[in-house]
Amino acid sequence: MSVCGYTCPGSSPILCERWRGFEEERIRTFVLYFPVISVYNEERLEGKAVEKREIDFDPEKLQALADKLSQHFWQDKLQIPVVWNGRLTRAMGRFVFRQQGKKREPLKIEMSKYAAQFVDREIFIAVLLHEMCHYHLFIQNKPYQDHHPVFEQELRRVGAISTNTVKLPTKVYKLTCQHCKKSLGMMKRFNPDRYRSGCCQAPIQREEDWMGSFQYDGRILKNSKVRIILS
Repeated sequence: MSVCGYTCPGSSPILCERWRGFEEERIRTFVLYFPVISVYNEERLEGKAVEKREIDFDPEKLQALADKLSQHFWQDKLQIPVVWNGRLTRAMGRFVFRQQGKKREPLKIEMSKYAAQFVDREIFIAVLLHEMCHYHLFIQNKPYQDHHPVFEQELRRVGAISTNTVKLPTKVYKLTCQHCKKSLGMMKRFNPDRYRSGCCQAPIQREEDWMGSFQYDGRILKNSKVRIILS
C-alpha cells in the first residue's frame, strides 16, 4: 500500500507522490507532494520528549531563501510565491500548478510548518530544493514528475532530497478517566465532549503527546551542495 493512498503510473507504490486534481470550471489544479509517514503505533520514545525546534515563520525570509537558492542553482529568480502552510502534515512540501487545456501555469510552492519543526535546516532546504526542481523543470517544459530520470538527475545536481519516505513524529492524545484516573489509551483524534469513560461513565481528559521521531538516512545529503549555501 502506498504512503498516501495514490499510486503514480509506472512508479513504486511505496515511493509514489500524491496527485490530486480539483475540478472547477474545467480548470485543473495539480499538487505534487513530497510525502512523509507519520510514525504511529511503532516505536515510542522512551523517557525522551520529542524535540520541536523554534522556527521563524516570517514569510519574507522564506521567500528570500527560495530566491537565493533559485539564483544560485538556476541563475533565475522564482516567479511564484513560496509560502508556509500550517495545515500540511502529510507532506513536507508541495508544488502547485494549474492547467486549462494545453495552458499550464505554476501557482506556488508550499512548505509545511509542522515538518519544519522536526527537521534540521539542511534537510528543510533540501526539501525546498526538491519542490523548486519541480518548478524549474515545469517552466522549462521538461519532465518534472517524480521518479522520472530527468527529474532525479536534477535532484542530484542540486543536492536535493529524492522522493524517499521521511518519518516525522505524530501528535496523539493520552486519554484518562477524570474520576478514577484510569488510562484509556491513546488516539490520534478525540473529542472529549462526545464521550464518557466506560469504567465510571465520567468525562475523559485528554493530554497531548508525541510518538516516534524524525528519521531519514541522509544518503543524498552526504555530498549535498546545500552546505555551500549554508556556510
